[in-house]
This record gives sequence, C-alpha cells and structure tokens, in this order.
Amino acid sequence: MGSLTAYLIQRLRDTGQLNSTIVVETTDMGHADKHGGSDVPYLLAGGGGAINTGVTTPVGASYHNHALLYTAAQICGVTFDTGREIPGIRV
Repeated sequence: MGSLTAYLIQRLRDTGQLNSTIVVETTDMGHADKHGGSDVPYLLAGGGGAINTGVTTPVGASYHNHALLYTAAQICGVTFDTGREIPGIRV
C-alpha cells in the first residue's frame, strides 16, 4: 500500500483523530502484471476499536469491491437497503 496512506494514518494518529476515522485504501488490480481482478488488497485503519486489527479475510470472488465500502459504512453506523458485510472485519 502507499506511503501517502501511511503518512495519513500517522498524522491522524498524531492528532488524535484516528479513533474517529476509518481509512480505506484499495486498488482495482489484484495482480497488476496480469491485470487481474482477483486477490485485490484492501486496507482498513482506524475505527476506534470497531475493526479487528491484523486480519486477513480471504473472501475470494464471492464478494464485490462494494462490500468493503458497505462494511465500512456499517461500522460507522450507516445502513443501506442493499449490500453484504465482509465477515471478520467488524469487532
């Protein structure tokens, strides 16, 4: 993941804002050399203890990229009529 994301997370931590923020980083390439859409990495940080840390969740092709945004929204208390939460992320 990017150094700018690491910088953002550190600045949020230093200013005491990380616990009330969820940082989401993703890409649309799981394997850039093959331009593949499988095994796409996601990073979630912050959340004030609402996110399990150090978790790797191999969801495979059964979840769409939007499921990550749905999961982050659920953690923030936002509900939608449609969507699927990725298991193992929320505490």
